[in-house]
Amino acid sequence: MKFILLAVFIVSTYVLLFSGTLLGYFDTNLPINKIRYVSNQTDESISLYDPDSQSEKVLASLKLGRFLPSIYIEKYQDKNLVISNNDLMWVKENVDIGFNIFDGLFVSHRYLLYVFWISLVLSFLSTVYWVHQPFLYKRKLKDSLFENNSLYSRISKLKAEAKSWKNKFKSVNNELLILRHKNTKLDEIIKTKRLEFATKLKELVEQESKIREYEITIDEMKASYEKLEEEYAIIQSEAKYFDIDFTDTNYESVLKGRKYEYCVALSLVEKRSFKILEWSPDKGSYYKLNSESSQNPDLVVQHKSGLKLAIECKYRGDYFFKTEDNKKDYSWCYKSQSQRYKKFSNERNIPVLIALGAHGDAIKPDNNYLVDLDKLIDNSSEVKVNDNNIQLVVLAKDIFNNYVDNGNYSKYITEQIINTFA
Repeated sequence: MKFILLAVFIVSTYVLLFSGTLLGYFDTNLPINKIRYVSNQTDESISLYDPDSQSEKVLASLKLGRFLPSIYIEKYQDKNLVISNNDLMWVKENVDIGFNIFDGLFVSHRYLLYVFWISLVLSFLSTVYWVHQPFLYKRKLKDSLFENNSLYSRISKLKAEAKSWKNKFKSVNNELLILRHKNTKLDEIIKTKRLEFATKLKELVEQESKIREYEITIDEMKASYEKLEEEYAIIQSEAKYFDIDFTDTNYESVLKGRKYEYCVALSLVEKRSFKILEWSPDKGSYYKLNSESSQNPDLVVQHKSGLKLAIECKYRGDYFFKTEDNKKDYSWCYKSQSQRYKKFSNERNIPVLIALGAHGDAIKPDNNYLVDLDKLIDNSSEVKVNDNNIQLVVLAKDIFNNYVDNGNYSKYITEQIINTFA
């Protein structure tokens, strides 16, 4: 790269001096033909006129591509160039001024001017480059010294690390000797473990043979289980005729309601104070074959005094909802159901009571209430569940006076209700 730049510097400097001498910028001793020429640059011959003639007398012509030496060149009448070569002549237009270089090579004055400035720029840039080289070398030398110092520092660190690794190698070598000693002991342990493994493997083989003996028994158990599943499916199917569907999503709710009915019925007949006259069936419910009597209250009972009562049993596992002021309430039936119970009471001319069991096991709820139908309706509020159903909801505090201790409905009716309807 440096040699190329040196060659550019030499050539551009020579061309600069050469072109500057021709253009008259420099006075050098270079062997250069400094005579200017006029060249024909048109497609036709150009006439050369007598400068003293007022009628533009033609003395000669300048053919295409030819050029003539000129002692001096100047403007004539603001539009023509005057040339002098033995005879003084002038030409009008379409000529180019230049120099005859290397005996036959015509170079235009304006092109030579371009060459001059280009060579001047190249020579200047080359000079700047060579002047800048000592400073650049000094900077590189400084960077090299810094790198050498850094390299020396790294070599020192590497020597320290090598020494450290050498010490580590000695330590590892000592550990290796210890491990070899331990390896001998490990071989002994492995031999012992192999014997133990062989013993255990033998035991596993014996156990596997016993398991194969049990496979027959397992197959029999699978067959028995499949048979039980078939029988259970038959029981599920036939139980629907008793209005029991174990697979129904409401099965748990229906079961709890039935348990609570038994809770109330057992309490009434326990002391022989009541006898059950009617118990509304739920037959056909799973096949949508409900009878009219299935919509009546669950129980119709008669006290030994002769008073007849109808009791509808309702079990609730939890409150309907808890309000922000901690008001607790129960949903006890749909409005349409309460209207059927009211109609039943009017047609039979007997009072209808609502037995409400809440929380705990349905066969023995934690809380028990027995409320007259009319009173319960009067104290209930309506909650719209959907477009077709309205739920009746009563606050727990509004039926607190109708609380039945220990679920003893027989005693409660005898002491609290008989006199009311007698």
